[in-house]
Amino acid sequence: MVRRVVALDDKLSYLRDPLARAGFQVVGLAEGLDRADAAVTSGMSQDLTGAQDIKTSAPVISADGKSPEEVIAALKERLM
Repeated sequence: MVRRVVALDDKLSYLRDPLARAGFQVVGLAEGLDRADAAVTSGMSQDLTGAQDIKTSAPVISADGKSPEEVIAALKERLM
């Protein structure tokens, strides 16, 4: 099985190990967004309407208020 690449917001370093254990290849958001299958943000890049300020065709998951398990479940739902 191919490991999916997840671009992770630097503010969410606590998610790096759980994502790797779940089988994802984790890269930084700034340098890895162009090759990522999905992005996980802190939610700080949202405006008042909830729109993300990230330009990508990959799914963007906000980790705001979510446990690591919820983030992983959201990624698996969107990617697999």
